Amino acid sequence: MRLTILLLATAAAGPANAKSDAITDPEAAIRACYEALQQDRYGCAESLPHSARLDALFALDAKEAGGEIGRLDGDYFINGQDGKITGSSVASFPVQGAPERRIVRVRFRNFEQLMENLFYWERDRTGRWRLDDVWSGGPDGFLLSIALKYGWPARD
Repeated sequence: MRLTILLLATAAAGPANAKSDAITDPEAAIRACYEALQQDRYGCAESLPHSARLDALFALDAKEAGGEIGRLDGDYFINGQDGKITGSSVASFPVQGAPERRIVRVRFRNFEQLMENLFYWERDRTGRWRLDDVWSGGPDGFLLSIALKYGWPARD
């Protein structure tokens, strides 16, 4: 399965669709996202502020897509296009020697498949936390920044 992002803007997502520029705790932000997902409320991906690097990669993907769906065609929070999220656990870890960066790990089930995502955060020069990348260790694992820029390897 090829995984990438589909912007899921639904009425049920409620305030999660409003982009927040004031993330003070990356772990709490990701925990809130997965709590919403467990209630079938999507849209968290659109609510989180990105680093300048990640914003540039999303813009590049949109430009090169020419108005079509870009390289991403799934939701990187659930590692697929469809989801039934249960049993999420969230923890965060400092980056050694770099207090301006954090890694937030989420383990969850999508339907019955166990998944793990790592969300890489950095504090920008204004002191605000920004999402800088996402890694999925699932069977069709990916690194969001690579998927946005290069897509998926050709399959025979």
